[in-house]
Amino acid sequence: MAAAPRSHYDLLGLQPDASSAAVRRAYVTRARRVHPDHRPPSERAQAAAEMAVLNEAWRVLRDPQRRAAYDVTIGVRPHPDSPAAGGGSSSGPGTVPGSAPSSGSGPASGSGRPHPGAPRPASAAEAAGRWQPAPRSYASEQSGCGPVAWVVFVVLVVVGLVGAVAAYVATVPDVDPPVPTSIVDDTLEVGDCVVLVPSASGVVAYERSCSGRVSGRIEAIVAYPAPCPAGTYATPIVSERTTLCLVT
Repeated sequence: MAAAPRSHYDLLGLQPDASSAAVRRAYVTRARRVHPDHRPPSERAQAAAEMAVLNEAWRVLRDPQRRAAYDVTIGVRPHPDSPAAGGGSSSGPGTVPGSAPSSGSGPASGSGRPHPGAPRPASAAEAAGRWQPAPRSYASEQSGCGPVAWVVFVVLVVVGLVGAVAAYVATVPDVDPPVPTSIVDDTLEVGDCVVLVPSASGVVAYERSCSGRVSGRIEAIVAYPAPCPAGTYATPIVSERTTLCLVT
């Protein structure tokens, strides 16, 4: 013989005389355990069906009028919080108004067993659109990065690339590669402008036009290691045993 369908109270683990606060607490506790988002992928289909039945129980029992009507259908006394409380018929608290009490075959008051005429719990498909997390929202706790996190990541990457390019540009010399016209020799004279370039043998001076970007203008040429005149800075050309005294 097939077992009788479970009542909403049985589903929540409550007695029919449970308070509204107890119904709420029981629903929250079971919703946390049953919700599909808290189950592995292989169990989510079954969890969705269980959640639909749980939602239907909460939808009925949280509303005093719906709860009172449901209590009548399963043959229990309406809860004191319901508007129908105290309005039972003379046939007793455990009978449906207008019907004769059965001889021991009906459910006892407070037993929690559903009346044979109790409505069938809604299926998963029927209740799928009625998910109403009244106590609090049981939204899916998505794992991984959301759109905002990806935007922040892209911005940080772009900023890092810009910083790397800026650092590289800052280290590049701002002096154009010299085109030598005369290495330090007797052709350099006072008043010539030069560009100084390091080399394996020391500093090499290249004559350049004074209208371009240069290291300085020759104010004096002295034999190395003689000092330069005041107001100039010395640039020894050791290979030539010469010191260029430059001004900028």
